[in-house]
Amino acid sequence: MSVMRVQVEIGTRFPAYATSMGRVLLADLPEKALDDYFSKVVPEQLTPRSVTSEAELRIVLKEVASQGFCLLDEELEEGVRSLAVPMHDKQGRVIASMNVCAHASRVSAKRLRDEFLPPLQQAAAAVDRHTSSRP
Repeated sequence: MSVMRVQVEIGTRFPAYATSMGRVLLADLPEKALDDYFSKVVPEQLTPRSVTSEAELRIVLKEVASQGFCLLDEELEEGVRSLAVPMHDKQGRVIASMNVCAHASRVSAKRLRDEFLPPLQQAAAAVDRHTSSRP
């Protein structure tokens, strides 16, 4: 069994295109802002599964926006799967994302989607309700 090497500490930064949380945020950007993002970022091949084509990433982002979540399967690091959902402000704009990660040898992509997605969506909805009730 491989060991996950991703270390996330305060201040850790990963490229948005290569994370489930980042893709949720990118998926909500207006077209002009997304164009600006891709004018400054050159996606790198972080693992054999990494999507590095801007055209393909734009397709993935449309799918993320449509389905309301992002499942990333070993694109940031081999052995790491992650699932993210959006959190919204009063106007319904995506302002943050919430995620869960698992080791690929322990949690299949199907299980992540079937078992982990509903409670993750419920938690994000609870935060949305609290955010939208604030003055």
